[in-house]
Amino acid sequence: MKVAIELTPEQEELVRARAASRRYDSFDVVVSEALALLRRREDLRAEFNRSLQEARAEAGRDGAFTIEEVMDEIDRVIEEEERGRAAAPLRFSSHFDLASRP
Repeated sequence: MKVAIELTPEQEELVRARAASRRYDSFDVVVSEALALLRRREDLRAEFNRSLQEARAEAGRDGAFTIEEVMDEIDRVIEEEERGRAAAPLRFSSHFDLASRP
């Protein structure tokens, strides 16, 4: 199937430059690659929208956390981790044992 499309001067230059770079064999290959990327983008958009709908349904069923609740939980976890590090003694391998130096 042949289809004629009109490109802006910038689009045409882009296609010509890519074809001339020998990275692509022809204008057709450049356009095919562009269409494949468009398809991938649209697939990702559809996947994101499905995920968003599922998340909204789950939040409606199970409830949701506010951003403040999430941030408070993050702060709590960080504080616990920092307290755990402060309580743990520092350990050095024998390679770094300064007492064994002459």
